[in-house]
Amino acid sequence: MRCLIKGRLVDIDPQPIVIASLILGWTVYYYFNTVNIPDGGPESVLFIRPLVIGILICFPFVVFSAITVVKPENSASAQPEQTEEPADRGFLDHRRVFFALALIAYAITITFFGYIIPSIVFIFSVLFYLGSRNMWILIVLPVGLISLIALIFKAVLKIPIPLWPTG
Repeated sequence: MRCLIKGRLVDIDPQPIVIASLILGWTVYYYFNTVNIPDGGPESVLFIRPLVIGILICFPFVVFSAITVVKPENSASAQPEQTEEPADRGFLDHRRVFFALALIAYAITITFFGYIIPSIVFIFSVLFYLGSRNMWILIVLPVGLISLIALIFKAVLKIPIPLWPTG
C-alpha cells in the first residue's frame, strides 16, 4: 500500500503487520485465558508470559520494518539497476532442507538428552554448515548462548527446563 504524506512516499507492507498482529492477539488472548484457569492460575503461565513479553517487545520493530518512507524526488530520479538475482528454489534449497532436518533432529534429541547437549550440537552444526570456520565462534557462541538462555530460564523466569539427560 502506497500513499503520499507531506510530500513523502510512504510504502506499507501489510503482510508482516497483519501476521504480527494475529500472533500478538492470540498470545494475549491465550495468556489471559490461562491466568483465569482456576486449577493453575498465575502459576500455569510459565512459558506464555515471557512469550507475550517478547512479542510485545518485537511488535513495534516488525511494524517499523514494514513501513518505508521515501521522498518522491529521490524515487523518481533514481533508476534501479537491473540485476540478475538467482531464482529462489523454495524449500528445495539445500540450506533450507538442512535447517529443517536439523530442527527435527534437535526436537527429537532434546527430549532424550536434555537441553544443553543437543542445543550446543545444533548451534555448532548450523554455524559450521553455514560456513563459519572460526573456532572461537564455533565453540564460544554455542556454549555462551546456551548458558545465557539456561540462566535466564532457570534464575530469572523461574521456568524449569531439563538441562541434562535424565536416566
